Amino acid sequence: MDTSWFAKRPVSALRPGDHGWLAYSSQEERDEVIGPFVREGLATTEKVVYITDVPAERLPGLGPGQPIDVDARVRSGQLRVITLREACLDRGGAFEPAKMADTVGREVGDAFGRASAPRASPPTTAGC
Repeated sequence: MDTSWFAKRPVSALRPGDHGWLAYSSQEERDEVIGPFVREGLATTEKVVYITDVPAERLPGLGPGQPIDVDARVRSGQLRVITLREACLDRGGAFEPAKMADTVGREVGDAFGRASAPRASPPTTAGC
């Protein structure tokens, strides 16, 4: 059993409650690293929260040729795209950690509180 607070594992092996820091150095690498994370979350019944200023249809892993109906996932609440300003920036545009924590906490609470959500795991969250 992995008892360390820090564990290296592939994105596909993340478990409920894990916090993944997914580093990348280019947009191509971002798509290769985060794309599967987003797709796999949406392929299950998990709620996916992505914090970005990019529209949902342009998120990594959700471009043309992918078998995921992005609009349907947004309408159902399974996919939630939150702008940086709404999620984690103060009025001056600086990162505000407490605001980010509140945003993630609210989304986790929503994921567990939705009566139609047949899952018992926290949402997949990416961004910021």
